[in-house]
Amino acid sequence: MSDSLPITVPPTTDTGTQLPPSSVIATGATLTPSAATATATAPPDDSLPEDYDPFQHLKQVYYPQHNAAVALFFNDLGSDWKPNIATARSSLRVACTITPDDNELLIAMRHRLCRKWYWNYSY
Repeated sequence: MSDSLPITVPPTTDTGTQLPPSSVIATGATLTPSAATATATAPPDDSLPEDYDPFQHLKQVYYPQHNAAVALFFNDLGSDWKPNIATARSSLRVACTITPDDNELLIAMRHRLCRKWYWNYSY
């Protein structure tokens, strides 16, 4: 079988691990090793603003999430629901909905009232 092509084995390192082949066997094209290049960028400014208010920040993050869960739980009242206390269910939704003017005590009370049902409710 002198017509067959010789099989070349890629070279090995000093530790005995095999290096990748230097050419594509099917086409004979030479592979060019590439090195990953990374450019360092300046880290983002992660400091808090000078007028940072932890309570206001928490309130801005928390109350849309909370009110979305309240709206989902009370979706039987309709998407065009207006705050009223005419029925027990509507009154409970009013009591659970956090408003922008709420202070820490009201938010805590609304949260405690609602956690009994919406944390255990499967959507």
